[in-house]
Amino acid sequence: VAGVAHPGSVARSKKLAEPPPPTSDPNWTLGRFVELTVALAATPDRAGALARFGLNEDSHRAVATEWGGRITNDPALRLRFDELVRAKRAQGA
Repeated sequence: VAGVAHPGSVARSKKLAEPPPPTSDPNWTLGRFVELTVALAATPDRAGALARFGLNEDSHRAVATEWGGRITNDPALRLRFDELVRAKRAQGA
């Protein structure tokens, strides 16, 4: 019935699912972007960290711009990103 919440629909809508990857590169999931973000923050060897993810400065800029824009414009995605970064750092990256 239109306009009527079905049992369980609220719980499903509050579940934080992995958003679809940006259309430019389907390999860059939120989880992978989190791993990159944490790795870059944890090492002085930026070029080495980027290389481990198959990136150089230009390709990193493209990925960071795309995901950064999504995270900035979507408060729920921002919360999920922050949550994943905290969890990854707690694991010792």
